[in-house]
Amino acid sequence: MRQRSCCHNTSTEFITDPDCWKGTHEGIRLLDFINAVLDLKEVRRQGWINVGIPDAESVADHTFSTSMITMILSDKAGCDTERAMKMAMLHDMAESVTGDIIPGVMPSEKKRAQESKVIDQMISRLPDAMRESYRAIWREYVDCQTDEAILVHNADKLDMAIQAKRYGTLMAPDALASFLKSAKDAIIDSNPKLLIDEVRL
Repeated sequence: MRQRSCCHNTSTEFITDPDCWKGTHEGIRLLDFINAVLDLKEVRRQGWINVGIPDAESVADHTFSTSMITMILSDKAGCDTERAMKMAMLHDMAESVTGDIIPGVMPSEKKRAQESKVIDQMISRLPDAMRESYRAIWREYVDCQTDEAILVHNADKLDMAIQAKRYGTLMAPDALASFLKSAKDAIIDSNPKLLIDEVRL
């Protein structure tokens, strides 16, 4: 009997056994992308480290909660939730390479150019059919003109503010106030539906 190769299997066995991917060029590239995703678990949020938070959350932690806030806000506002969630999951992806570069460390234009270059390199690992779609979603997030992009931007800041409140007494009162002011100043309130009324910053 001919032994079936899982590398040519289109069932879930291909997905659940990464060893199968080693025999395909596309599989190797997908693993590179996924490993970059997993690297986010090891990148700590620099802002929390700077104010002395022990065991500060990772960028992966932040990405997950931002994505959940995005899902809720998007469904509430009637936006394109699938697109918004993809945007939320991509929004800090570059930090698996660059680390969490906080405001003031480098000019914002240089930071965005560096992140865009990294994102482009990462997305190049994905199958051809996905690449342009994901690049377009990243550019939309950077441009921050659509409801979905504004929503993700706000979700990112809401997550930071809520996390700051959760850390609470672990930081000095002036540090907590600074995080909350930073989030409030960055929130885009052009459409009230893209915010959570009950959250007071």
